[in-house]
Amino acid sequence: MMKPRRLAAFLALGSAFAASVPAHASMNLDTEPVALARQVSATSPDGVVAALRSLGYGADLTADDAGEPLINARIGKWQTFVLFYDCDAKMHDNCQSLQFSASFTPDKPFGPQEAAAFARDYRFGALTIGSDKSVVLSWDVVTGGGLDSSVFRKVVENFSFAMDNVGALAFNEDSGADAKRPAGRLIASGSRP
Repeated sequence: MMKPRRLAAFLALGSAFAASVPAHASMNLDTEPVALARQVSATSPDGVVAALRSLGYGADLTADDAGEPLINARIGKWQTFVLFYDCDAKMHDNCQSLQFSASFTPDKPFGPQEAAAFARDYRFGALTIGSDKSVVLSWDVVTGGGLDSSVFRKVVENFSFAMDNVGALAFNEDSGADAKRPAGRLIASGSRP
């Protein structure tokens, strides 16, 4: 049995917590409470779209050729995909990870040396160079049950910064020259790289 003093403290703490939850944070049996919307997870593709939009980016949810969720997004000056991985094979839901992806057709030679220079600076990103000389930047994120929205924001900012730097290497421009930078071109349309 809980001691009266601890019980009173526990009840006071519970009341304080309840008072801190906004009135609009009501429970819906089909979704999480609005108060928990601060979490971004691959399990909720609509939530990923909402999070991207709340950061000021364009994002539209669709599906890839296999039926997995796919987001077409515009992050900064670049056209990107957000792919969903580790999903239920039959239902194409309950995904556990995301991959941000952008493809570029460089204006100048881009080879293994440039890819290696990128790899030294970006531990979460990967660059691949296609036989057609296209450059694909991918950025993998395991979300599991959810990332705090501030962590998700940092992921997107880091990916955006990486795209700017790949763009500077691929298009012979200063990474701060947003006004002149062409949009990244997606090589694949609705299919996984």
